[in-house]
Formats: sequence, structure tokens, C-alpha cells
Amino acid sequence: MSRKSSWQTYVTGVGLWLNNFPNAQAWLSGQSVEDSGSPKHHGLNRQCARRASPFAKTMAACYHEATEQAQVDRVQTAIIFGSALGESDVMLQLLRQMLTTPEDFSPMLFAVSVHNASSGLVSISNQNRAFTTSIAADYDTPAMGLWEAFTTSQTFSTPAVLVCGDEATPEGLVREDERFVRVAAALVIETNPPQDLPYLASLTDLRLMSSSEERTIQAPLAPLVARNPQAGLIDLVDVILHQSGGRVRLDRGEGQGWSVQVNPFRGHQ
Repeated sequence: MSRKSSWQTYVTGVGLWLNNFPNAQAWLSGQSVEDSGSPKHHGLNRQCARRASPFAKTMAACYHEATEQAQVDRVQTAIIFGSALGESDVMLQLLRQMLTTPEDFSPMLFAVSVHNASSGLVSISNQNRAFTTSIAADYDTPAMGLWEAFTTSQTFSTPAVLVCGDEATPEGLVREDERFVRVAAALVIETNPPQDLPYLASLTDLRLMSSSEERTIQAPLAPLVARNPQAGLIDLVDVILHQSGGRVRLDRGEGQGWSVQVNPFRGHQ
């Protein structure tokens, strides 16, 4: 059964990072690069960058790209971070150290192993004083993140940034046909039509799909990307970038079936 709603919001900026596409414009142009493993332009200050994992730098890079395009005040803009697994690489590093080393592990390393490590590093680097939170909803993280960003923007009457991503699956822990690589994507949304710059698209009717609905838009993603829990947000960013419009499912079949209608702003340059 579908859930009808009058849900509507506006997208003013996007960010994207995939293995061979370091930003949204590279993805839009189809200009792939050699995978560096970590973004060079992540927007973190020097102290936070030293502590950040490659995954945290990826989330920060998407946040920086989206907020730069949207021209928002990073000090006063709310941020929602979403990830199914969070800092899985750092967590496994700590577990290996506990099993093999009698010494206590580093408190600093433990501090950046928690699920909200990225949100803390980004907030500190940008001196953010607005609402910031981290959520995890498995394959429904993009959809729940959109709900959270929408209600946050509506509550505080300010833009809200949604950043979702997941690290690559650790080697040897999952079957080959279940592996995925690291991805991250970001949206800046506002619940009222922006006054200062054209919006990229409006999003409407965020709801659960009915059993009779099957036709949605998907980006041409490689299997290792498509299996990432945040692939649905990549699909959404792809539609917004290409100004194509249509209904986008926010998971690729593993979640509950949340979807949203994308309506492109044809006047955007």
C-alpha cells in the first residue's frame, strides 16, 4: 500500500564521489579518473584531516561540493549524515589491534571509529553551530535521511544538507557477489523555494511505492556500486544532474521501497 503525502522540497546543491569520479561534474561529463582511494579536496581543516579516515574525507568532500554549489552558510546550516555501516574500516582496525596487541588502543582512533565521526569532523572544520545528526537505516538510509533533512529544514527554516555514504566491504568478510565499493552523495535542500539562486530540482511525493509500481529511474551503475546501501541516493543525484525528471526509488530492491518524484527546474543554467 502506498503512502500519499504533500511532501515537497527543493534541491540547491549536490555532491558525489565514486571510485573513478571525484565529484558530481566529473560524473555528469563522464570523465573518469584513476581511483585515488581518498578525495584530495575534502574541505576539512588540517587537524581534522589528520584524524579523518578515507571514508570521512569522502563524506566531507561531498558535503563541501554540495554546500559550495548551494552557496549556503556552513556555520548555520543543519547537516544530516547517513550511513548503514559507518566507520567499518576503523572499527575492524581496532578489533584486530585488540586481538593481536596487548597494549591499549589509541583513544584518538577510537574517537573516529564511532558512527558520527564524519559529522563531528565536518562540524568542527566548518565551525558549524546548527543542528547536526547521524542516522543509520540500512538500505533505507537515503529515504530516512530525506525525511530527516526535510523536517529539519522545515523546523528551523534553514537549508539542510543530507550526506549519505558507506565504506567498501572489508576483504574476506563477505561473498564476492555481495561486495560493494565506497560511495557517497550529498544534497542541499530547502522546504521553501530559494530566493537567491535557481534550484536544481524540486522533490515531491516521498512515499512507499505500491506493489503495482515498478517503473523507476536508475543510473547506469556498475554492480560494485549498485550494491552499496546508498546506491539509491546516487540514482537520485544522477537524475537531478541530468535534469531528466521522473520517479526514483531510493533503494535498489533491498529496502522497503521508498521513492520520490523528481521535477527538474528547466530554467537552471
